[in-house]
Amino acid sequence: MPEKITIQDMADELGLSRNTVSKILNGKYTGPNETRERVIQKAMDLQYKGYGVYDKSSDFESDLSEVKNIMILSKGNFRDSIFFSNIIDGVQKVIRESTCNILVSIILEDDIKTLKIPPNINKNLVDGIICMEVFQKDYIEKLLSLSIPLVFVDFYNNPREITGKYDVIMMDNEYNVYDLTKRLIDRGLKRIGFVGDTEHCRGFYERYKACRDALRDHGNYNIDENSIIYPNGPDYFDVQWMSRMLLSKKELPEAFVCANDALAACVLRGLGAIGKTVPADVELISFDNTVESELVNPKLTTVGTFKYDIGISAAENLLLRIQEPDRKSQIIYIETEIIERYSTKI
Repeated sequence: MPEKITIQDMADELGLSRNTVSKILNGKYTGPNETRERVIQKAMDLQYKGYGVYDKSSDFESDLSEVKNIMILSKGNFRDSIFFSNIIDGVQKVIRESTCNILVSIILEDDIKTLKIPPNINKNLVDGIICMEVFQKDYIEKLLSLSIPLVFVDFYNNPREITGKYDVIMMDNEYNVYDLTKRLIDRGLKRIGFVGDTEHCRGFYERYKACRDALRDHGNYNIDENSIIYPNGPDYFDVQWMSRMLLSKKELPEAFVCANDALAACVLRGLGAIGKTVPADVELISFDNTVESELVNPKLTTVGTFKYDIGISAAENLLLRIQEPDRKSQIIYIETEIIERYSTKI
């Protein structure tokens, strides 16, 4: 492999066309996500341009001292997630056009419990961090103590408890969840519950709040007795556990609003295990519009999120915070959309 990596080099190694690789690296690819992830991973491995190394042949000229190192920090291996790969596509779009390198660091659950910061995260090596799936208060405060500009995708449940200078990129968790819940109410449904840990992150809480507010605004205050809300953990994705939770209800709810598609899929399987069908017996509303929402039967009515735009906003705001580290903290919301499918009668 020559010293200067080209798109054709990567295309040859991956057995793909140059056009396909170029579209993926420029955020214009609409084909299979597996192909996208292979190309992005190869770009990271080879440190191609904004994917890990400063490119001297870029259209702009800059002293190497001005090149910024941007860290993507996440809990778990987000590269296996299409949801996060789409966000990263948006980040790459912005970073590719700036004098920045992209670095990646993964933290484990034990790292969070012990407040262990990866050794490659310090002010001498990293100029800014985009945090994904980092919701624990103590760990966020530990990151803030490093005095490195930070932008979070979603956040800790109660932002007012955390002081400091940082930005948060959120999806609009409330407007369309409220709308969908109201549609259920308008059709005469009364027993409507929420599924998910409301303290897991700000996004989950806002989705719960939207469902609760829609019910309360129409005289129904029984959301919690119809809900499945417990501390975060793997139980939510255990079909047997979910079946027991459903059977524990004195009367099965007519509909559930689920915190995300993965939870909704587990509720769907749990209902099937106890002989109930969707939407005939119980209707389901979900959130995220991930691939899983279309793989289950019936396909899920969900709230779609614009992951690519979230990534763009995260990168743009991080670059601005690097330039102006003392500016006021911001929480920025990206719009969502309703995707009507077959898990509801709406």
